[in-house]
Amino acid sequence: MNDRAPRTKLTAIAAALLCGAFVLSSCGGGSGDSGGTAAAPAAPVLTSSASFPVIQIDPRFKVEKVAAGLTYATGMAWDDQGRLHVLEAGGGFTEETPPARILRVEPNGQTTVIVDLADRGVADSAVGLAFFQGAFYVSHRDPRDRSGAVSRVTPAGSLTTILTGILDSQSEHQVNDLRVGPDGRMYLASGPATNSGVVGLDLAPFVSRSPMVHARPCQDIVLTGQNFQTPDFRTPDPSDTVRTGAFVPFGTETTPGQVVRGVRKRVVPFFPSTPATPKPRCSRMPPAFATSSASPGMPAMRGSPRSTATMSGARAR
Repeated sequence: MNDRAPRTKLTAIAAALLCGAFVLSSCGGGSGDSGGTAAAPAAPVLTSSASFPVIQIDPRFKVEKVAAGLTYATGMAWDDQGRLHVLEAGGGFTEETPPARILRVEPNGQTTVIVDLADRGVADSAVGLAFFQGAFYVSHRDPRDRSGAVSRVTPAGSLTTILTGILDSQSEHQVNDLRVGPDGRMYLASGPATNSGVVGLDLAPFVSRSPMVHARPCQDIVLTGQNFQTPDFRTPDPSDTVRTGAFVPFGTETTPGQVVRGVRKRVVPFFPSTPATPKPRCSRMPPAFATSSASPGMPAMRGSPRSTATMSGARAR
C-alpha cells in the first residue's frame, strides 16, 4: 500500500459470494392439482451478515472482505484478465488530502497502486471506473475549472482526457459512475448542481472555488422570481446578508417572468474510443421555483418536467 493514504479514514470493499444452492419454492397444488393458480415464490427473509452485522443479506449469500486499508473507495472494475481494480476518490476538505488512485486487488488481499491519478493532473473526486478495450475510464473533475470530465487511463499510466466541461460538477453533485453499454458507447451519470435549483449555504465550499456555479436547466424556463435571504459567507462581516434566486449564481436575485435559457446537454452517451461524434441528449431538470416554457401554468415545486441523463455545456476532445 502507498503510505500516503491516511489510516484514520479507511473503508473496506466486500464481495457477495454465493455459498449454497438456490432454494426453489413449489408452486401450484400437489401432483394431482391440475387447475390451481401458481403461487408466487416467497421473498427471502433478509438476515444480518455474520461477518458484517450491519449488512442485511439473503441467507443464501455471505459477505467476505477481500481488501482493506482503502481511502474513499468509489468504484470497482475488472480488467480483461479478471483482476479486480478499485478507484480511490482522493480529495476532501481536509488539511492533507489523499490522492486519487487506481489500485489492483491481489489474490492475497493486498493492493498494488497501478496509477496515481493525482500525479497526472486528475482533480478530485474520482468516482466512476470502467475497463474497456485494454484501458480504464475514470470520471473526475477537470483541474482547470473543476468541471466534470472523463479520462482514458492505460495500465502503464498514460492518461488522455476525452471529455470535459460538465459545469454542474463544480457543485456537490459531480459526475458519477460510468458504464459501457452493449452498443459500444459509454454512459455517464451526473447530478445537477444544487438540491433545489438555488445555491445556498450548503454550497459555500464549492462557491469559494467556483463562484459562478449554479444549476442549469436543459430547456428554457420562466422564473417566478422567488428569492431567498441568507448570510453572505463571502464577506468577513457575519451580519451581511444576500438574496439568491433559482438557476443563478449565489448572491444573484431574480425577477418574476425572467427567462433562463436551457443549455444543451451533450455527450451522453459517447464513444469511448472515438469521442468525436457526440450524440445530444437532454438532462433532468431539478424542480426549482420555475415554470416550464412548454407548460407555463405548471408550478415547478409540483412536478417540473424531467427527462434523462445529465450534462451541462460538455465538450468532447
